[in-house]
Amino acid sequence: MRPDWLRDMPSDWASVPFGSIFAQSKRKNSRLQRDFVLSVMKDRGVIPYTEKGNVGNKVSEDLSGYKLVDKGDFVLNSMNLYMGSVGVSEYDGVTSTAYIVCKPSENVYADYYNYLIQFKGFQEYVGFLGKGIMEIREAVRWTALKSVFVPLPDLAIQRQIADFLDRETARIDLLIEKKQRLVALLGEKLDRTVRAYLSGETDYPNEDQRCATGIGYLPSAPKLWSVEKVGWRYEIQLGKMLDSAKQTGEHRRRYLRVADVQWGRINTDDLPEMDFSPSDRKRFRLQRGDLLVNEGGSYVGRSAVWRSDDDEVYYQKALHRVRPRNPKRDSAEFLYYLMWFATKYGVFIAGGNQTTIDHLTAEAFGRYRFAFPTLDEQIATSEHLKKEEAKQEAASTKINASIDRLKEYRSALITAAVTGQIDVSTYAKSGMPDRPLDAIQEEMGA
Repeated sequence: MRPDWLRDMPSDWASVPFGSIFAQSKRKNSRLQRDFVLSVMKDRGVIPYTEKGNVGNKVSEDLSGYKLVDKGDFVLNSMNLYMGSVGVSEYDGVTSTAYIVCKPSENVYADYYNYLIQFKGFQEYVGFLGKGIMEIREAVRWTALKSVFVPLPDLAIQRQIADFLDRETARIDLLIEKKQRLVALLGEKLDRTVRAYLSGETDYPNEDQRCATGIGYLPSAPKLWSVEKVGWRYEIQLGKMLDSAKQTGEHRRRYLRVADVQWGRINTDDLPEMDFSPSDRKRFRLQRGDLLVNEGGSYVGRSAVWRSDDDEVYYQKALHRVRPRNPKRDSAEFLYYLMWFATKYGVFIAGGNQTTIDHLTAEAFGRYRFAFPTLDEQIATSEHLKKEEAKQEAASTKINASIDRLKEYRSALITAAVTGQIDVSTYAKSGMPDRPLDAIQEEMGA
């Protein structure tokens, strides 16, 4: 199976089946020689399984059926090969049978093929091989992979290309990492601003203006503010439960799900429908100024304000609708930022064990206490924080666009190098790799 993109490679490069330069290794850990479990991740290559994050300890499992991996072996994730999940192992260890373990032949520099598999043309082709019925991707099998034709430049050229890409992708990755950190710092700065305003530290910084609250997440508050439970000031109501057995189709109305409520944004496109009786419609219809708060899962507290007067939309269980009991005293916009503060600073943490609570029931939600200023101060605070949020979003959007451009350039550079479209021995010396990086930096500063 010869991919079309092989036609563009230099005429003095050979093209050979993958299986002629890599030999599959099926050696099993039957005698339990090793207990160091390895995994393969996109952009990280072969790593210790424990570095994947949020994983258990595989050592306690039966590892006798795992495959042996030697340092220098080429390891491919058969399920995610189309995404470039591949790497050259730096470890002696074992890995699950979901991975293909290969040993390179003497005329192969495995690091070159590590980059080749990150080339989009290769990924798309391998993705086609692993596509099953109804577009569901299946594992790429060795029987298919070994027949795929790949370039085979001279060993010295393979090494030269891999060394060039090691240097250049490291530079690009460092820039990406710095920009991602800058986005994170902007977010942290906004979080601190939100906290300062909601605790009254900006307008009431002096000790004689403040008093202790006895609340761990809000140690002090302005004396002029009222520290109260959310339930005293807001009506909290969970949405309607979806019960397919009771659906007649006679009173169908659109409704919001958890996925439709993101931070500060509500999706109203292509909403599902279910029955809402006349009494349901009176109870669950959203009104302008309602705050929707996610009740469960890993999104506890995520909120957005409903700002429409015209749309007739309802909401399902797993969303709280929070409405000021007295609109002349409280604003849902202000409570939105209180939810921001509460989620960012771990207020909704169960038992202090850093595990987010599964469900924020209406009863539990109503018991949380916060500091509430006058309505005029709530509105002024919300308007200020909205402007700060918009500034942070604009700056982050520009930086993220720059990150995307860097990733595109990284991909294009890998493509050009592994397919021989550039001569890496002269390309680096000409200063060509610097020009796109300079242009991306200039675009960001524009």
